[in-house]
Amino acid sequence: MKRFCFWLALLFFYDRLLGAALDANYRYVRWGECGGKLQYYADNQSKFPLVVLGASRSLNGIDPACLSQSAYNLSHSAMDLSFNACAVSLLGRQGKLPKVIVLDVAPEYFFRPAESMRGYQRLYYYYGSDPLVTRYVQEGSRTAPLEFLFSTRRYNGIVTANLYAAVKTKKGERAVTGYEPLAPGPKDLERLKASVQSGQDTEKLDPAVELRLIDFL
Repeated sequence: MKRFCFWLALLFFYDRLLGAALDANYRYVRWGECGGKLQYYADNQSKFPLVVLGASRSLNGIDPACLSQSAYNLSHSAMDLSFNACAVSLLGRQGKLPKVIVLDVAPEYFFRPAESMRGYQRLYYYYGSDPLVTRYVQEGSRTAPLEFLFSTRRYNGIVTANLYAAVKTKKGERAVTGYEPLAPGPKDLERLKASVQSGQDTEKLDPAVELRLIDFL
């Protein structure tokens, strides 16, 4: 029993040590979608009274400069309403809410089961400090209070991304506008060309692809 307690205490010691290092790294980054973008916006909130919030369609398809010179694209790829709600909660608790939020709401959000909304997992760092993030996590896993006794649990799946973000931040990279334009791929252009030549419309194209094609052309 003593041996077990010794190894358990040692495990917790190293967990706390590694967790403290990862916490410092998380607070440092100002680039990337694992905390850096949110923190960059919070630092510069007074410059951006208008914010675009959504998933990859708005991240890649909405240039904030088209809305306002003082707009910021706070969208994150592959996110959902749970992430957006938590992001607003975090900014509100910090007193960093913008005056206007342009929210990207996809129809699929209203048809997907609630348990499939897992965007909040990108914000595990705030478990225990933000009530909404904590509630979502605990609703998603009954064992969350036990799991998050380990500090490093908050970085499950994002350690490499956060370390990379720290390197980019060190080099001076910043999520300056938040916008990440995505040019159409060869297949998109081929479909558009074939559609135009045949006299058909492009309604079968993904809306995000259509938007990118319009911007590209």
